[in-house]
Amino acid sequence: NGVNTIVSLDDRMVDVGRYGFESFLWVPLGARAVPTEREAERFLKFIQRRDNQPVHISSAARDGRATMVALLRYAIDGWTMEHALADGQRLNGGAALSPQHVTWLRAWAASHPPGSHRR
Repeated sequence: NGVNTIVSLDDRMVDVGRYGFESFLWVPLGARAVPTEREAERFLKFIQRRDNQPVHISSAARDGRATMVALLRYAIDGWTMEHALADGQRLNGGAALSPQHVTWLRAWAASHPPGSHRR
């Protein structure tokens, strides 16, 4: 369906190769877990590689997926954190992100300006 790469945020790794995908990133975020600084940096770098475009971000937990999309909106697209959080809420089925996800995103923003990870 036009996707070259899968990013999976689920606890269990899935063999995406059996579906024909060669490019894959696994960031195992448990229920309500936030990414580490290293995982976030790796994610932001990976999704911007030309060979990985377009990327599909997969997760059974909407909250984790919404958080990572909010992160990329802020860190790559240069959106304000408020707009990134609103987009995360939209992706989370209209439900606000969990307090720990919001806290993590705001802490990220405190030490990284908008658009700081754009390549």
